Amino acid sequence: MSTKVERQDAILRLVESNHLSTQAELAEALRGEGIEAVQATVSRDVARLGLVKVRNGDGRLIYALPGAADLRRLGQLASALRSYAASLTATGELLVIHTPRGLAAALAYGAQGIAMGTRFLMTRDCPVPEVTKQRYTRASTDDILVTTKIDGIPQRMIRNETLARLEKAGRLRMLLLALSSAWQMKRATGASVAELLSAARRMGHGAEASFAQSLMAAIAPAMFQRSMLAGEPQRGLLATGLVAGRLTDLPSCDELIRDIVREARARLAALGVTPLATA
Repeated sequence: MSTKVERQDAILRLVESNHLSTQAELAEALRGEGIEAVQATVSRDVARLGLVKVRNGDGRLIYALPGAADLRRLGQLASALRSYAASLTATGELLVIHTPRGLAAALAYGAQGIAMGTRFLMTRDCPVPEVTKQRYTRASTDDILVTTKIDGIPQRMIRNETLARLEKAGRLRMLLLALSSAWQMKRATGASVAELLSAARRMGHGAEASFAQSLMAAIAPAMFQRSMLAGEPQRGLLATGLVAGRLTDLPSCDELIRDIVREARARLAALGVTPLATA
């Protein structure tokens, strides 16, 4: 019989050398080492060891050792501070970081740059239906919700009628909503039941994802299209980026890009950096 120390040492070694997604897979790997442990014991070990979930190269969520990404994040944060912080002000136990407009969230994530999607969707040139654009520009920060109801992975959404139903749904209601949405998708796309189930299996995030979440993940693109293409924001999903709740205007793409370049040049000048010459 193995001791707790031996079992936990084996877990750390197995996690480091294998792509294990669930506690059941951990327990099976332990059995392969000659160590018997029920899932409840493995669950306690995972918590005590501080194991985290990260995505591997295939996008699959797997267990990883704690702290493995901390040094990378620290380096990214230091680089981001040098690039984006306009000033630092200490106040008691707090450090106030002053950044140019719109960069605070990027700085918090240690970003070297910003991928802008929602901002360009909300321009006069974008063919997103006006009724959908209005839901975005009228949304306040109180209308933004980070939810795991769609596929088990946190996603930032604008509250609407569909999301409200998902958030209130229990396990059975969630399954019924997923099946109803899947049936609507089947009618709209002509996909077979077998194709939908196959997509749900592919989109599932390991054995810990429920069937309803896997099915929702498979049909989520159709629900986004319902808002962004069909002009039915109340019946679809409204995904959004970090700019959510702060959009109030609809500039042209040309105006938006010119504003971005102007602010970037002002920021570089404040940092004493000479911008690259443009053609």
